[in-house]
Amino acid sequence: MFKSELPLPASKSLYNRALIVQSYFPELKLVGETEAEDVVYLKKALDDWKIRKQNSFYIGEGGTTLRFLTLRLSRESGTFTLRGDPSLFKRPQSPLIQILSQLGVNATLFSDSLVIESKGWHPTSALIQVPHQESSQFLSSLFLSSWDLPFNLSILKPHHVASSSYFNLTLNFLSHLGLKWVELPNQWIIEKNQKPSKSVYEIEPDLSSASALLMAACLDGELNIPWPKVSDQPDRMILDVLKKMDVPYSLKDNFLQIKKVSSLQKIELNCEETPDLLPCLATLSCFAQGASYFSGLSRLQFKESQRLENTSQLLSLAGIKTHITTDSLTVYGQGCNFIPNDFIFDPSQDHRMAMAAALFKLKNPQVVILNPEVVKKSFPSFWSLLGINY
Repeated sequence: MFKSELPLPASKSLYNRALIVQSYFPELKLVGETEAEDVVYLKKALDDWKIRKQNSFYIGEGGTTLRFLTLRLSRESGTFTLRGDPSLFKRPQSPLIQILSQLGVNATLFSDSLVIESKGWHPTSALIQVPHQESSQFLSSLFLSSWDLPFNLSILKPHHVASSSYFNLTLNFLSHLGLKWVELPNQWIIEKNQKPSKSVYEIEPDLSSASALLMAACLDGELNIPWPKVSDQPDRMILDVLKKMDVPYSLKDNFLQIKKVSSLQKIELNCEETPDLLPCLATLSCFAQGASYFSGLSRLQFKESQRLENTSQLLSLAGIKTHITTDSLTVYGQGCNFIPNDFIFDPSQDHRMAMAAALFKLKNPQVVILNPEVVKKSFPSFWSLLGINY
């Protein structure tokens, strides 16, 4: 049984957004620490460009890093090459080309890189249209790089944005720093010549990382960790989910306490706005009594792995019956006394899948997780906090 009272790393999502703003305004001080690989790659790329005057950057497997950095570099004159793991470029990235072409920027996608040829933004359209069906990060990246423009920027407002909760996170973050825009029924207009109104930005704890720890504690642990009273991070809803599963917890003075439970209730949940929670939540539901149902899962195909199929495979290896469709997963839980099979699992370079498998390992130490280091993408200290030696 593990026990942890250590502080959580700063939010990876907010840190990446803050780094883009800081690249325009170096005087902006960021308060918070994280060693998440996605953040490390983005920070190094920005430093390599601004300090070392490089124009070729390796960014690993981070979709956020690629999308945010592409729009940032396209504001500058020059030719830039963004290289990464081939798996990164198998994910939806063509919307970047569509956005850049409307901004007067040439870009070409290859199997392992993206090349940008830019003289800065010179819009060829009065209203920029951003593909939004596969990810909100394309809209977020455009907004994040709209500081201090010499012209007003008009963006078509879509009827629906995939993972709109993460786009709202971007808007609230930018608004907090002082960016202003006019919202009309069919468009946003970002006003020109804008600079931040804040000189310091404190980055709150990473609630996505915390969520995996909370679920682990339900099975075999005890946590006492910082937790913000108010947060725009979508995965803040993990507390609502655990409450529905009858998990007792205490939230007092910005600290959250949670302990191992003796029973869990089955749950029905739409995960459209919180897809990162699905692997661990599905695993946790194996220890509930009865069938749990998760919907809104179609976007999982655009993640680091085929996350829906891999989650079903993981649960089957453990000895749990599941049923999947293109948009849903049913998990037939066996109660808190369930002991997973001995098995070997390959997380397919997906950090969330490795964290999900860790929940089974807490209940059965004979479970073997291949390539456990993939958690470095978001939460390098994950294994040590769980007391698992890797």
